[in-house]
Amino acid sequence: MKKSFIFFVSLIFLVLLSNHSWAGPNKVAGCAVDMDITTIDYDQIISQKDIEQNIEGNTNEIWIGIIAQDVINLDTYTVEVSFDPDRLQFIQGAEENPFGGIGNILKKNRGKSIGFQVGLKDNNLKDTVVIANALAYSNKEEAPEGSGFLALLQFRIIDNKPNNFISLQQVSYVDSDAIVDPISTISNGVINGGVNNCVGNSLPEISNISDRVVVTNSSTENINFTVNDNETDASQLNVKITSNNQTLLPDQNITSGSISDTNRTISVIPVNNQRGIATITIQISDECNASVNETFDLIVNSTPEISSIPDQTTKKNTPIEISFTVNDQETSLDELTISFNSTKEDIVPTENINIIGTGQNRLISITPAVDKVGEVIITITVTDEYNESSSTNFKLSISKIDNNCNSENEKVTIKKVIYYLQVLSGISF
Repeated sequence: MKKSFIFFVSLIFLVLLSNHSWAGPNKVAGCAVDMDITTIDYDQIISQKDIEQNIEGNTNEIWIGIIAQDVINLDTYTVEVSFDPDRLQFIQGAEENPFGGIGNILKKNRGKSIGFQVGLKDNNLKDTVVIANALAYSNKEEAPEGSGFLALLQFRIIDNKPNNFISLQQVSYVDSDAIVDPISTISNGVINGGVNNCVGNSLPEISNISDRVVVTNSSTENINFTVNDNETDASQLNVKITSNNQTLLPDQNITSGSISDTNRTISVIPVNNQRGIATITIQISDECNASVNETFDLIVNSTPEISSIPDQTTKKNTPIEISFTVNDQETSLDELTISFNSTKEDIVPTENINIIGTGQNRLISITPAVDKVGEVIITITVTDEYNESSSTNFKLSISKIDNNCNSENEKVTIKKVIYYLQVLSGISF
């Protein structure tokens, strides 16, 4: 199926503005700046082979490569390339250079691209170039794997001072199943970086952080992670933390701290009375401006709701059905888990309790044990997909079936009949 230009532009827009991260096949892929594109025998996995991070600025203009690394079924990409506009001027971009033996990775399996897009993100700041492209057809057989060129970019060098950095940010890959992956394994470039020993500089390292779930109007405990770098002392690593949902979690509500140089912490405080998901990105950069990102989701979840149930009564050996309702703001009602228990298994065994119905309206069906009477507390608990739960309980009274006219009114009536019979007959009973 051929993609339209409008489809492509819409997809790129969604990728750039997406506020949710997915764990797709390209979650562990990489993206690198290659400052010297005369050597391009790249490994098909993530490595530094022929990825030159540094180049001497002895010319007025340079061409650099933006390299995808270890991708799987790549269909679409977006990359932001940032630089200092006082030191570099963006000239142009290209998806390939066939005459120079440089092809685009999207065409690796004889696919056609819908059209390479390149331009300044902000014409006033002129400090970030956005590049994007996609396969023209949704065809897994054409979607490439491995490593190769995403784009070629040309810059004019304004000065030859040390450490003129070119950095990648907001890198996203979309596979042929339309799964979006933000890319955290990034290798940046530098002009004249050798002055401060940036030649051969390796990427910093950051430990994995799992997603966190908190209840509305609460905060997380400290979230611990570790950082390291082979060249830069851990105490000199820069940490930048951002949220992609400023309504739920403004950046100022994220606090970072240190247990030691390598052991770091953050704590987050979502805005009160807000629910949803915020993707938090922690970027670690070293003295050579090489950086890596770690992302995780903060899920702010409200507890599920369950209606109250008044105390109930039934007769011995008589089942009873009781209605109640459940609700949840985040979890589909049919995905809620409902459990129950009885305080007296001899009177109401748990296996004699069943939940009937779907959605919001439910019934609990209870069958007392044979010939048992007494009082028992029944508890119903509703649990959502994030393991938050709410409960309600009620007393169930099970009484004897009266077959011998034991009610007070019936006893009074019998006494009256006996009295009148005595009066009329003169016989004592």
